[in-house]
Amino acid sequence: MITAQNLTVERIFKHNAVYLVSHGMEKAVLKAESLGLLGTSDSRERIDWVQKKGASPQVKKTLGIMGKLISYVTKDDTDLGGIKTFDKFETSVITTKIAAKEEITVDKLAGNVWYLMPVLDNFKPLPEVPRPVMTDLKFDPRCMRSLGHVLVCDAFMANTDRLGPLGRLEQPGYTEPGISNAGNIFLTWSRKQDGSAALRFLGIDFADTQLSPAWMFGVDWPTLENQMMQKKGPYAEIVLFNFNWLKKGQEKSRDAAALWAVLALSESIKSQLTQQHVKELREGMREGRARLESFYKKKINKADWPAGLESRFKACGW
Repeated sequence: MITAQNLTVERIFKHNAVYLVSHGMEKAVLKAESLGLLGTSDSRERIDWVQKKGASPQVKKTLGIMGKLISYVTKDDTDLGGIKTFDKFETSVITTKIAAKEEITVDKLAGNVWYLMPVLDNFKPLPEVPRPVMTDLKFDPRCMRSLGHVLVCDAFMANTDRLGPLGRLEQPGYTEPGISNAGNIFLTWSRKQDGSAALRFLGIDFADTQLSPAWMFGVDWPTLENQMMQKKGPYAEIVLFNFNWLKKGQEKSRDAAALWAVLALSESIKSQLTQQHVKELREGMREGRARLESFYKKKINKADWPAGLESRFKACGW
């Protein structure tokens, strides 16, 4: 079992944020979340988020249920709900190891909550995916369904740190489709009998440091939505736009979001994707939304749901 004391930092996927770690043959993703809370302003809540002792029990429980939901919606056999968090001593050990790997001072990592997620053997962020594999993406649009599942989760969790904006916003710098963070778009693949790659997008790195904590402190969606409307600006508009296309009766907005996502991906990989890619992505978004509804109606791990979670499902029309 990987612990803070025995883990080895194998590589850095994103500085100060995502790392591949191992112990013997076992591998995991080590993730850091920093302190930056929209939707909560009470100083006590901010202290509880890091607690200066590592992750609080509420943080651990909420990250776990977020991981469970993503694994369910994305049909990922890797249980992202199996998250391990760390106490004060373990956090200190991890911070020291990461600082040494990155050749930075320990204080640059202060205030982070660290947690481990299970990981597939073969995965890479978008900028590191080999060109032959990206060629397979161009010729096999079916993999876009898995991206649709991931985008549904991101919209529901108000995570803008992957693909966005998925719509035209009249704000400087946000008027064209694009990748907000290509390093957070992860793919895994295996080879088919004909030698081509069976590609799948992954939902790892799902917590948004600004809005995910709102789950942890029971902020209901109407309150958060109101705060976003008052805040205004590009970030708030992206959060509201993306959540809106999840709602019942918003099929046209969902279709538009799928088109923008394909345009963004085409631009990023410098390869022209097709209307078939858009069609498959739309179907993936439809499937993802249906599975999100199923998660709610089956009350999966209901005892672990934070107070504000049910209001998000109801805001979607369920």
